[in-house]
Amino acid sequence: MKDKLDILFDLMGKSERAYLYSNPYEDLLSTLSNNNDAFLFLYESMPESIKPNLNTCSENFRRDFLDVIKKEDEKTFNSYFFSGMHKHFDSDSIRELQFKLPDNIQLKEYWRTIDTPKNIDDIIEFLAELWINNSPDYQAMFEHYLPKFEKINKNTSDKSRTADRFAWWSRKIIEKEGIQKYFEFCKTINVEPINFCVKADKNFSLYIQNINLDDLNFLINYGENLIKTNPECKIKYSFQAVEKMCGYGNILNRLSELAQNDIPENQEKFSLIWSTQKEYIKTTIHKGIGMSNVKITDTLDKAIKELLNSSFSFDSRGWSTSLGLYKDNLKSIIAKGNISDLDLPPSANPIEQKKLKI
Repeated sequence: MKDKLDILFDLMGKSERAYLYSNPYEDLLSTLSNNNDAFLFLYESMPESIKPNLNTCSENFRRDFLDVIKKEDEKTFNSYFFSGMHKHFDSDSIRELQFKLPDNIQLKEYWRTIDTPKNIDDIIEFLAELWINNSPDYQAMFEHYLPKFEKINKNTSDKSRTADRFAWWSRKIIEKEGIQKYFEFCKTINVEPINFCVKADKNFSLYIQNINLDDLNFLINYGENLIKTNPECKIKYSFQAVEKMCGYGNILNRLSELAQNDIPENQEKFSLIWSTQKEYIKTTIHKGIGMSNVKITDTLDKAIKELLNSSFSFDSRGWSTSLGLYKDNLKSIIAKGNISDLDLPPSANPIEQKKLKI
């Protein structure tokens, strides 16, 4: 058998065809990478003179080899990997590898010696990956790096990689543990999440339909308290705390979505927002009226009625940041709420208001 293998290796060495990897022997072995036993048998059967060296082979072959030995027992893996091969993988790769082989003590000890991020961007990514993978090392590493988190508040440019990384991790925490747990986490690292969203122009891709009633109430109350207690707060209305985390549209977009959804919880959300955010709703509607061809009249409900009957239309380009709605959407909101509850614009003279029925 050995003699025939030697003949095969000699014949391959004389081939002039182009190979995918550095040499024909790497190419042959890689075709067997889905068959561990065959791959390792052939590799061990090769004379040293032609056997691909794990330190000088191509990167592609080295990764194929790693895929094979990952499936082997710990002794076999370590004998190959720590023969010098390990030096060719960066700390990110080693981190991912030890997640997949959590019981390999030698690998874990090696990982701890090389995976020591210094700047805040890499620290956030490092801790996030430990957290996502439920690493037993997460808590100790989190406490070790906790003092570094003060830099998050100093890196809030919309072009900041720190802000991008933190927003990415924030989304993961909210998806897995919920909004209130996320706010508790932010408290431990001394980061105010709403101010972060405002300053860094980041959001957590939430949708109002997916926020349960308790969390919606929590966010509205949180926003109200933030306005009262935080002098650096950049929001004027408590529902803006929700909007900054969701990152799309404005309050009327949210109300329109809820008004057209018959699910009882969404109707409760509509009522909660309408009853607690009247000033914000009124301000937003005034802004839309002010940008239309309708004059602000003596009553808000009359102005809205004129607006809905006018030829003015809201298109997605010109009005997405003002009223942000087509007339039909505004009608659905009014049908659910009570415009008279919103009172008059500040510039109007008080007169008796009438409920608008559409």
